Amino acid sequence: MTSVTEPLPFRLLIDEAMRLTRRHFRQMYLPVAVPVALTQALVPIAQALVYRGFSTGTPDPTSMIAGMVGFLGVVFVTGTVWGLGYGALLVAATEAQSDAGVSMGRAWLTMVRPRVFGTSLLTALATLVGCVLCLLPGVFVMLAFSLAVPVMVAERIYGTTALARAVSIVRQNPEGRFATHPMVKVFLILAIGCLLSSIAGFIVQLPFAIAQQILMFRAAAEGEMTDPMQMMTTMTLLQVPAGVLNALATTVIQIYLSFALTLFYFDLRRRQEGGDLESAIQEMAGRAPVPPAAG
Repeated sequence: MTSVTEPLPFRLLIDEAMRLTRRHFRQMYLPVAVPVALTQALVPIAQALVYRGFSTGTPDPTSMIAGMVGFLGVVFVTGTVWGLGYGALLVAATEAQSDAGVSMGRAWLTMVRPRVFGTSLLTALATLVGCVLCLLPGVFVMLAFSLAVPVMVAERIYGTTALARAVSIVRQNPEGRFATHPMVKVFLILAIGCLLSSIAGFIVQLPFAIAQQILMFRAAAEGEMTDPMQMMTTMTLLQVPAGVLNALATTVIQIYLSFALTLFYFDLRRRQEGGDLESAIQEMAGRAPVPPAAG
């Protein structure tokens, strides 16, 4: 008989994540893909406006500062929508495996709740600080806090309590072997997502990169490169459709990653609770607790 503490095989986990993605894709995709894609399109537009301001003779310092502040504001809004949108996918994926069902409106509202937003912001800041400190600490922090959103949704705890709980789950490795460590599996899940996102981004960006090179060589051949800033503006505007398509493709991958991570969270929680239950039964029976089954 299979022990309740036996882990879900990684191959089955990623297969089940794909099945859940296909099942809930239509509900989850557009409510996140559309706002993320639209805000992604704003970044090259804002950048093109900054370039255009530089091309109008001698730029006014005040206008330059205002343009850069506006551009940074657009980048901040884009990053915020990106984080909240993909967080909403994690919320929806967690609820899809419970009795609550999928509601993207509820998922977005969950992410903007002060306690959830504050915890997510704390996670992002900790990861950023870790990345500044030679990158590897940031990767470790990202892996350690990767299950914070499922913890908040499923266990209704927030702040440092939720982060501590997320860390305790991914650090539980009774077998003591590197290959069975939960953080290794989280790394593999995220690595799969990064690989798929890179491939999708390359496919989407390639036609526009070719178009940029053609425009640049044509302008050089015709002697029309007297205004570099004007050329940069044109090149940048080509990134608008590229950014939209990239966001649309990446959202598909994020739905899959959300289900993979939440499945792994519930598997780790099941194993932890199952191990506690087996130990309690052994103690009630007057026998020494047995260690969890090997993963």
